[in-house]
Amino acid sequence: MKNEKSSQNISNKEKTALRNLIKTKNEKIVINDTDKNMGAADADKNDVIFECIRQLGDVKTYSKRSEAEIKNIISEIQTKLRNIVTCHLYKGNCTKTEADFLLSKMYIYDIPHFYIIWKILKNPIVGRPIVAGYN
Repeated sequence: MKNEKSSQNISNKEKTALRNLIKTKNEKIVINDTDKNMGAADADKNDVIFECIRQLGDVKTYSKRSEAEIKNIISEIQTKLRNIVTCHLYKGNCTKTEADFLLSKMYIYDIPHFYIIWKILKNPIVGRPIVAGYN
C-alpha cells in the first residue's frame, strides 16, 4: 500500500489570506452570513456601517426612542402580560404553574440588537435587517 500524501483543497496563498482575515476580523473587514443560506460574505466594515445607518435612518420603518420611552414601553408590556396571564389563571385557562412560567422571565430580558446579513442575490447588494432578541 502506498503512503499517500494528504492533499489540500486550498493553496498556501489562500490559507494565508484566510489567516489574515481571521487575524484582522472586524477591524477593516466584517464576515457575516448571507440571506437564503448562501454562505459567508465579507465586506468592508465601513460598508456594513453605512448600510446599517441607511436602514436605521428609514423613518417609515424605524423610529428613534429615548431610554425613558423604552422603559415606559417595557413597563406597559409587563403590565399587560401580567394582566393577561392573571385573567387566564382566574378563568381556569391555565394552571398556577403555567402562569408562573409565563411570568418567570418578565424582568430578565435584553434589549434586542440590530445587524444585517447581505442579500447577495439583489442588484445592488443590500443588507437584510435582523433584530435579534434573547431572553
